[in-house]
Amino acid sequence: MSISYRRRLIEFNKLKHKLLIKKTFRHPNAEQYFVEDDFKEIKKLDPEIAKIIWQILEENIDHLGSYAISRDTCTFCIETKLFGWRCSSCKWAKSHLKCGNKKGDFTIVQMFMNKHKIETITSKEYQSILKQVRKAVR
Repeated sequence: MSISYRRRLIEFNKLKHKLLIKKTFRHPNAEQYFVEDDFKEIKKLDPEIAKIIWQILEENIDHLGSYAISRDTCTFCIETKLFGWRCSSCKWAKSHLKCGNKKGDFTIVQMFMNKHKIETITSKEYQSILKQVRKAVR
């Protein structure tokens, strides 16, 4: 049986979302950081594209030490970059507004974390998430 990379991406985002909620003490924008529409978009991915996104995500975290809520740790940013799309075409932005938008979930959560000196998601935390996902979704 082959690995479902779409399921891996969904699990990765669920765990990242759970950690973000915990770190921000259930900030409302963190609560909605990964919603049903986001799950649906990942489920629609071509399996080969999902595999490539997963491999890039692993490379960014395991080998480059990527951390934070950034383009390197975001399923949707990786997809957007992979296809050479503009951020205005980002599927995540449909529900959350573009990352650069002052009223968007990304900006609000980042500003909240900065204001309250909350440590961002670390490389070690992302590595732990990858390990959990690899174990759970084979």
